[in-house]
Amino acid sequence: MMAAPKYQEISAQLQAEILELTPGTLLPNERDLASRFAVSRMTVRQAMQTLTAAGLVTAVRGHGTFVADPRITKQPTMSSFTQDMLARKLRPGARMLSVTQVPAGPVIGRDLEIDEAATVFRVERLRIADQNPMCIEVTYLPTALLPGLLELDLTMSLYELLFNRYRIRLIHSDAYIRAVALARRQADLLAVKPRSPALLVRVLGQDHRKRMIERTETTYRADRFDFRITIDDTEQREDHFTSPRGLENHAVSP
Repeated sequence: MMAAPKYQEISAQLQAEILELTPGTLLPNERDLASRFAVSRMTVRQAMQTLTAAGLVTAVRGHGTFVADPRITKQPTMSSFTQDMLARKLRPGARMLSVTQVPAGPVIGRDLEIDEAATVFRVERLRIADQNPMCIEVTYLPTALLPGLLELDLTMSLYELLFNRYRIRLIHSDAYIRAVALARRQADLLAVKPRSPALLVRVLGQDHRKRMIERTETTYRADRFDFRITIDDTEQREDHFTSPRGLENHAVSP
């Protein structure tokens, strides 16, 4: 059996050590690590690139490489950013970027199932946890269902606000996730480099009366978030392998 490449061995050893360190810990530089493992700096660089891709370390130009903050795993539940952060014992916050009332237009109108000439609230917020920027939210809400919204405190959880003020409870959503590279404005807001990877999540939310209530696009820092999706096709597999219809499609060799 072939031995694993040297950089993978170094990456595995450093990973075990990093898991014992606190986020923000400064790691040894390439020269020191190359001396420690008796390898070239290029081999060390490959190992560090592996750790960076795994989200375990983050490099800051001119300062060094640090143990990264743990990623936050988003699950497919109807929970707000505020609830997600509180569940992880982080202090949530929001910085208002803009709040306007605009025509829905064809795309927003289609998603919210309203006329494109109807107006919607557009709420853009920078979401923060423990004073660290985490994601940018742009939410569209139909004005006809939410009178007086602009007079309220929109730094709090919108889901809580919708229920407490308007008795609107979101119970269903469809989410669409894709990878993007951050434009300069987004990168500046999220305190990362332009063109850094991010996850763009578009959510269409429906309330208990089956009305379309929200269209939210959230841009998450890829170094701080990942998404967990559970797929369970046990029942389908059991039906396929135990039913006569499923068996008749499988030839059995003698």
